[in-house]
Amino acid sequence: MGFFDFIRTNHSAPLVQQCLDDMQVMLEIAEEIFAASTAYALDNQTLKIDLKARDNEINNREIGIRGRLQEHFHQEPKQDITIGLILMSIVQDAERAGDLGKSIAKMADLAHRNRIGTRVQELRTIRNHIARMFPQMKQGFIGKDIGVAREVMNQNITVKTLTSQFMHHLANDSEITVNEAVVLAGLARMISRVSAHLSNIMSSVVMPFDQIRRAPSWSEEPI
Repeated sequence: MGFFDFIRTNHSAPLVQQCLDDMQVMLEIAEEIFAASTAYALDNQTLKIDLKARDNEINNREIGIRGRLQEHFHQEPKQDITIGLILMSIVQDAERAGDLGKSIAKMADLAHRNRIGTRVQELRTIRNHIARMFPQMKQGFIGKDIGVAREVMNQNITVKTLTSQFMHHLANDSEITVNEAVVLAGLARMISRVSAHLSNIMSSVVMPFDQIRRAPSWSEEPI
């Protein structure tokens, strides 16, 4: 029986379901933050949302999830230990996805001019891969669709490969300024880390408990 089959048939599911509902909201907010911050950083658009306020909403829901799990374990200390450990682990990934989105905008603020050019277009391609991962989170994570979860994890491998290629291109680009190199390198790492956190969450659907938050065993990581 899989993780999500178990929590839907277990008698203690209501508290766990509340945690899952909050996880879904956290991911929806993280998607909103990511879209706004990368549009600001890579497309030079005006920020239309309060990133700090939205990130605080994610933080508050993380606190709520941990509190409900603590309450559950107080009531039923011998039940759902594995479920609780999984949720305790992956809720941090949801929180980090939101926090990184906020940091992306801060990194863009260090730029001396608008972000344009070939290197920026490469980052937009990476961003677009990750943007497509967010809508799949509900189907794969909440809907316990193993196929979609594997697809998200595979997309993360693609993102890592593209990011590695981008860093090589950036390091050998003699036409950009020091400021551009610093800003774009920082953006690349932050944007790609969002992908990694989404993959970590999906690993709870696909991987055995002792392997969650690790790279999938069916492929190799790029150097």
